[in-house]
Amino acid sequence: MTLGALAALLGSCGPGSTSPASAAALGDSRAPASPRAAPAVDLAPELELPEGWPRLSEYLGLPVELASEEYPDGVRRRLAYQLVDRVEGLAVGHGPEWLWHPNGGIQLQRVLREGLQEGPFQAWHETGVLRRSGHFLADELDGRWTYYTDEGEVREIREYRAGEAHGMVREWYPDGSDRAESYWRHGLQSGVERRWTADGILTLEGHWEAGKRHGPWREFFPEDGSPQVVGEYVHGAQAGPWRTWNQAGVLVRDEHFEQNAWHGLQTLWRDDGSKMSAIEFVQGSPQGRTRAWHPNGKLQMEGRMDSGRRQGPWSYWLRDGSRNEHWSGTYADDVKVSD
Repeated sequence: MTLGALAALLGSCGPGSTSPASAAALGDSRAPASPRAAPAVDLAPELELPEGWPRLSEYLGLPVELASEEYPDGVRRRLAYQLVDRVEGLAVGHGPEWLWHPNGGIQLQRVLREGLQEGPFQAWHETGVLRRSGHFLADELDGRWTYYTDEGEVREIREYRAGEAHGMVREWYPDGSDRAESYWRHGLQSGVERRWTADGILTLEGHWEAGKRHGPWREFFPEDGSPQVVGEYVHGAQAGPWRTWNQAGVLVRDEHFEQNAWHGLQTLWRDDGSKMSAIEFVQGSPQGRTRAWHPNGKLQMEGRMDSGRRQGPWSYWLRDGSRNEHWSGTYADDVKVSD
């Protein structure tokens, strides 16, 4: 860490034990959290300190003492300033804290304020490559957090406010090309979301509001970017016309929704473009005229539905167009009552 970076650290308040929400967001259970009240360790006021580490007698107006821990082989493990309660024999982190990997490489740098993380935070892989960096406020993720690949390339940037996702989220592939982008407000996804393949093909473009899909929604085939699904959501529910295509560009579904339920005419086609069925729906239940076709294009059946049950005259035909007498007839509550 540079002297300028350390000065920035000391100019901010500092961190301690990580809350469950913060630990999950950091995505690394191996990074140890400083206990808010731990047994006091041996103090080492005459230690040989690493470059950039300041000698402090107080931090934010409170007296602190330097503590050091080592691995069994003598490699430095931790260096931190602490508030020490000699009566209780407990210590809590207060000021800069650095941790090292067993191989001697720096693992983590953060600042604690009476046991809580507050201020800049950085963590490294054992290889010495930066793993993630960001800022804490009162032990919660706050501001912009950047996550890196094993090679040190930026793979993701997230913005937080008081521990909740708030702002832009962007993801990249290892080669630096765009992978995804989304926007959040107070922990809920809000705004446009886009996703791409590694080849730069757009596969998703949709809108969110308060954590629910809301607005135009489009999905594309990852092979060539041709349309796959087009529709709209209203507060998380499918609404209005929706269309679906196969990868050959053939329309296979044309349907209407109301509050996530089929409502209106639904027409389906086979992959070769031949019509398969046309059914009227009311609030998710077949209601009204219903027809289906054989693959050769000849009508297969026709009748009317009432709340999902066949009612009245129904006609059925075989593939050759001849009438299917076994199924044809008059129905009541989905039961054939006469020929």
